[in-house]
Amino acid sequence: AYLAVMPLIMWMIFFEKGALRVSLMHRVQHAVPVMSAAVASASVFLERHGIFCATGTSMALWSVTAFGAAFILLNHPGRNPVEDYGHKLLVVCVLAAAVAFARLSMKPLVTWPRIALLFALSMFGVVDLTIGAWQSKNLTWRKTVPDEHQQFMMFNTLVAVGCLLLTWAFACRLSCHRRRHRGDQQRIAGPDVEDDSDEGPVIIGNSLRAQAGSSNA
Repeated sequence: AYLAVMPLIMWMIFFEKGALRVSLMHRVQHAVPVMSAAVASASVFLERHGIFCATGTSMALWSVTAFGAAFILLNHPGRNPVEDYGHKLLVVCVLAAAVAFARLSMKPLVTWPRIALLFALSMFGVVDLTIGAWQSKNLTWRKTVPDEHQQFMMFNTLVAVGCLLLTWAFACRLSCHRRRHRGDQQRIAGPDVEDDSDEGPVIIGNSLRAQAGSSNA
């Protein structure tokens, strides 16, 4: 799906009316992570069909892509101090995702790195939406809150509220998952799991129940 929409994303970066107002190098900085993500997406497809590299290569490429995006965002110029601060928060989210991708390249079915990855990417979306609200003509608080310090406080408040809502959503989803599979005894084996209470079953289709049935037989 990402590879299908990538040409549209590239067109928006280079030729969309609003994009033409910024410098070419600014647009290239936006394009590099998009192209890197396209390579990583293609590697997922190739690895899944046994065409490309060893198991875990695609997650390693995603990790490198995320690290590269973090380096670009770290010095990516914002049009004002609030937007520049938002870029720094995006760096934190991308670095967290990069670490989770790196962990999944070693053990792709461990539950908690997957949860950490999803939460980091979701937080990236929250921060990006907050930056978008700041840039918007209708949603921005630049005119109603003229003091720069209070503008930062409002930005942090919106991000914190988004983080709390995400935490609540993740906690509810995990609680439902644990209740649904409370009777399953199989757990992920490996150094990451010290106690059954720390790790839930990873279910891929009906493979968990099928494995349990074969072991009982």
